[in-house]
Amino acid sequence: IAISGGGFRSFACACGQMRALRDAGLWNEISYMSASSGGAWFALAFHCADGDDDILLGPICSPDKLKLAKLGQDAAQPGCLRKAATVAIGPECNQRFLRHAIKAPGRAVLSALEEVLEENLFEPYRKVKAND
Repeated sequence: IAISGGGFRSFACACGQMRALRDAGLWNEISYMSASSGGAWFALAFHCADGDDDILLGPICSPDKLKLAKLGQDAAQPGCLRKAATVAIGPECNQRFLRHAIKAPGRAVLSALEEVLEENLFEPYRKVKAND
């Protein structure tokens, strides 16, 4: 499986693509995953996740029932990667990033972004904590 870059859009798209592959019975055919940029954010969170795949990838919603409120409800379920794609790394993440960058203006912007992604994307889904 190859997941392209594209930031948060790639992350969200990869959630749906992996769910579709699983539901199509192709899950066990996947041997390798390659990803870049936002696709790599998904790949890392997916690899490190510990929990039920149904919860992790979220439910399928038919296009005629696709509403913003429904997506928010699905994403609110603890352990769902959609939360990272739709809530944790959306506007709230941008605000946190700006706060981090303002608090330490001498620090590299990339370091602030790394800290925010760790806090909001990787840490909530990690199997093994860094200090274990």
